[in-house]
Amino acid sequence: MRVEYAKHLLSSTNMPLEHLALECGFNSASTFFAAFKKLTGYSPNSFKHSENILSDS
Repeated sequence: MRVEYAKHLLSSTNMPLEHLALECGFNSASTFFAAFKKLTGYSPNSFKHSENILSDS
């Protein structure tokens, strides 16, 4: 659930990743990065970049 919320924020805001991690309930950015990559197969930065490319098309 937290990662789904993070995906939403990544695709709809320009919030810094450290703030986004805390907003989603993670204790640290590193914990967030690890959980996000484990569940999605992408780093948060890669996901955000791919979402921006798709929305620009």
